[in-house]
Amino acid sequence: MRSFTGVLILIAGLAQAVTFAPYINVGAQDGFSVTNFNSLSGATSFTLAFVTADVNGNPTWNGISATSGYFSSQAASIRSLGGDYRISFGGAAGTELALVATSAASLATKYLSVINAYSAVWADFDVEGTTITNRASVDLRNQAIKLMQAQNPNLKVSYTIPSWPTGLDTNGAYLLQSAKTYGARIDVLNIMTMDFYQSAVDVNGKTDMGTNIIAAAQVIYGQYGSYFGSLGITPMIGINDDTSEIVTLANVAQVTAWVKTVNYISLVAFWDTQLDLWGNADGQGATPGAYAKAFVQGLSASSSGFAFQSGNNGAVMWASGCDWTGGDIANVLLTSQTCGSACVNYSGCTHFSWTSYNSGTCWLKNNSVGSAVALTGAMCGYTTA
Repeated sequence: MRSFTGVLILIAGLAQAVTFAPYINVGAQDGFSVTNFNSLSGATSFTLAFVTADVNGNPTWNGISATSGYFSSQAASIRSLGGDYRISFGGAAGTELALVATSAASLATKYLSVINAYSAVWADFDVEGTTITNRASVDLRNQAIKLMQAQNPNLKVSYTIPSWPTGLDTNGAYLLQSAKTYGARIDVLNIMTMDFYQSAVDVNGKTDMGTNIIAAAQVIYGQYGSYFGSLGITPMIGINDDTSEIVTLANVAQVTAWVKTVNYISLVAFWDTQLDLWGNADGQGATPGAYAKAFVQGLSASSSGFAFQSGNNGAVMWASGCDWTGGDIANVLLTSQTCGSACVNYSGCTHFSWTSYNSGTCWLKNNSVGSAVALTGAMCGYTTA
């Protein structure tokens, strides 16, 4: 046997660094523990949701003042893990602050009171339902964002709005045009890739959520990419409100593999961590934290589909440590090298197959993650016959 050890070189396009920041339902007030969730999943960054207006028009976490320091110890835990957090205003329930504000200046002051209370770098505005149809509030919010950015040039802003595989509706398009009109900089447009209620169906008669999530991102970036700095995607994990739509762990692998092939996605999130923590979000036995863990692993720099050009006779062994920490596809022995066939005689071989790639050349494909990616140079600790 000949042994080769060297540097692993991925040729994976121009993908930029992607932040994974799933939503914590802070308003649920259920004792959610950041450190516990991190131990289950490896997630370090989060989006804190949702700040809405109380009866007096002041910012609140579902009845608890959003400037009182509530959840601040958990926010500190996030940063101690090396991550960061975004404060999200709005959501599907409650009253968004812009709906009851009397001026852009007073609205900016209320938004900033929360941002400053948590020393946050990011402000997220989740605008959906009837809120996004209220164009006076859309305009007022964008005017307030402009004022906030003037007062705090380092403040980053994301908008989270509904989407469909065909793009945005007229309300989403108006929000972007309003931001441009009033000079509000959108650093990230985060599209909600959930509850489409009008989607393609796969061969099993189920809604193909992975394909639809990718389609929504591609269409919206193509149509509106000049209105924002980069794009984010936020599915609802597992069974959506439209119960025909189920985001599976396989969909997570599909989407994260695709994200790393483009250069315009900077944020991936999901709704929500509590749903993931309960387990069985997909109705198929997903374990607590399984979705966040799948996103973390799928988005990690070394987790895109490993592959190398065939041409060696005999078996190939992946050495321990060649995959991401906690991965399940290291040390897999292949005993077949016929293009298009699955490997045999080893229980773990189902993670790999030989596939046609690069104009018909036979390459090794990592089935558990996504498309094969060419490696050049010496391989990561493998041996060949």
